[in-house]
Amino acid sequence: MWILILWLASVLLAFAVGRRLGFKSGFKLGTAFAGLDLRRRSLEQGKCLICSQTALQETDLESEYKDLEPSCSKVKGSCER
Repeated sequence: MWILILWLASVLLAFAVGRRLGFKSGFKLGTAFAGLDLRRRSLEQGKCLICSQTALQETDLESEYKDLEPSCSKVKGSCER
C-alpha cells in the first residue's frame, strides 16, 4: 500500500515539475515567435498590423531619390545633374 502511495506521489511530483518547465520554455518560444510572425504577416499584407501604416511603394522610393539620378535629355544627348 505504501509503495502505491509513494509511486503515485512521485508521478504527480514529476508531472508538476515537467508541466512548470514546459510552460516556461513554451512562453519563451512563444515570445520569440510572436515578433517573427508579426513581421511576416505585416510583409505579406503590405502594411503594419499595429499602426496600419502602408509600406513604401516603388513609386514613393523613385520620387524620393529622383534628384540623385542624372536627368538625361535624349534630344540634346547630354546628361545634367
